[in-house]
Amino acid sequence: MPRQLLIRFFTALVVSLTALLASPVYAQDEAADALIKRLSIEVLDSIKADPTLRSGDVSRIMALVDSKLMPNQ
Repeated sequence: MPRQLLIRFFTALVVSLTALLASPVYAQDEAADALIKRLSIEVLDSIKADPTLRSGDVSRIMALVDSKLMPNQ
């Protein structure tokens, strides 16, 4: 009897966690011009702070684009 109760508990736990994780994620409401301004400032600050980006290291530039710009596509 306790084993069945434990199995039901874990099943309910897994189902509720799955439902919680599968809930839709809503993007932050931000005007287009504010988004572009914020991203521009972040990218320029990253470039100013990293000498390898300033020297033109393509792999670092691609990593910066992938981390800052691509998620906002």
